[in-house]
Amino acid sequence: MIKIIHMFILMCLGATHFSSGLKAAPAILLSANNQTPKCATSRKLLSFLRIGNPLLHPKFEPISVLYEKYGKQYKIRWDFAFFQMILETNYLKFTGDVHLSQNNFAGLGATGMGASGERFNTVSDGVRAHLEHLLVYAGVYVNDPVANRTRKIQSWKILDDWRRSITGPVTFGDIGLKWAPYSRNYTNSIVSISNRYYQAYCRNSKANAR
Repeated sequence: MIKIIHMFILMCLGATHFSSGLKAAPAILLSANNQTPKCATSRKLLSFLRIGNPLLHPKFEPISVLYEKYGKQYKIRWDFAFFQMILETNYLKFTGDVHLSQNNFAGLGATGMGASGERFNTVSDGVRAHLEHLLVYAGVYVNDPVANRTRKIQSWKILDDWRRSITGPVTFGDIGLKWAPYSRNYTNSIVSISNRYYQAYCRNSKANAR
């Protein structure tokens, strides 16, 4: 009986931890109250990335600049998209089903059971594919998406009912339940990465408030 009670307590704590991640994750789209912090810069994010991967492949040198460039163009919280990329690729080490050569930074099409997912010709295309996929989750129509999976999801309208069930703008916490349905810690892991970055690079800045 004591063991059962202990397990119940652990489950409750886990649920609380999970919900805290949902609350901490910002909306995907920029707004007056949801801006990318000024201390999130491409230079600092590349430095942070190198801490997690000192042997970063040279072709990924411009990746933070690309996330900033397209993130601003698409009006997305590109800093959190960058943190999601870090989680998906393990700091661009690609230790899962997706290979470094695929330029797939969000596991698009990598649905498990060894499926490696889509392949993009360039790093730039891979970044665009990731951010466009986020746009579709947020309810923004994307003309001629880079990723075939994004095209299908948008065409089939399979996210429409899910989006209607959400009150307010779609957040990175909301998509965690769809993007990685079998991972209870997906959102928390992204938030944890973001916290490590902001604690290291923004402790003396008020700009990290979200």
